[in-house]
Amino acid sequence: MADLADLADRDGIEKLFAAEEPDRVVNLAAQAGVRYGSINPYSYGASNLTGFLHILEGFRQHDVEHLVYASSSSVYGADSYAPLYQLPVTGFVFSRFTDRGGVPICPHFYSRENLLPVNRLTSSITSEHSRYFTYINDTVDGVLRTLDHVATPDPDWQSDHPSPATSSAPYRLYKIGNNQPVELLDYVACIEKADGKSAITDMLPQQPGDVRDTFADIDALVRDVS
Repeated sequence: MADLADLADRDGIEKLFAAEEPDRVVNLAAQAGVRYGSINPYSYGASNLTGFLHILEGFRQHDVEHLVYASSSSVYGADSYAPLYQLPVTGFVFSRFTDRGGVPICPHFYSRENLLPVNRLTSSITSEHSRYFTYINDTVDGVLRTLDHVATPDPDWQSDHPSPATSSAPYRLYKIGNNQPVELLDYVACIEKADGKSAITDMLPQQPGDVRDTFADIDALVRDVS
């Protein structure tokens, strides 16, 4: 079994790559959430920036065939290691997984105790908010399928009209998720119906960094890896 190492531990990650000599790497480790980053910037930077840099350097120095990683749902942009070193890199924009019971693994709103049974939901949602929720097994399936489709340059990419999802380098960025958004108040109603209880909802103002609606455009992912 491989040793464990903190992503922010440069020596530990270097030793891990040297010992394991992986053919392909999946990096899903990060501090998630815009709000967490605004409150804990150093922890956020250590895992999401410094830690990912150590993964990229291990990838570059040890001839790994393909790196698949979790990108951010809040930003798009090309990975500089792909054009600089011609390393095949694929990023995923994840958001709002659900487990078999439909409970969000990265919830948009939180209960005082557990989400189920519903007691009190403290939420920033309004009647206009909508989000997409993705069954975790479907997400895992998408990652594993993509791992065998090594990123290649896009022959149609143009610098004067650049696509953020492809590049002249071996780089791809895919949205992975449900392409049918759900109004969050409808989602709460479904939880109430399944649990047989009414939620006492404390409505809050929209939080900094939030957007009103999200959904996943997965056309490129279906086209390339299905």
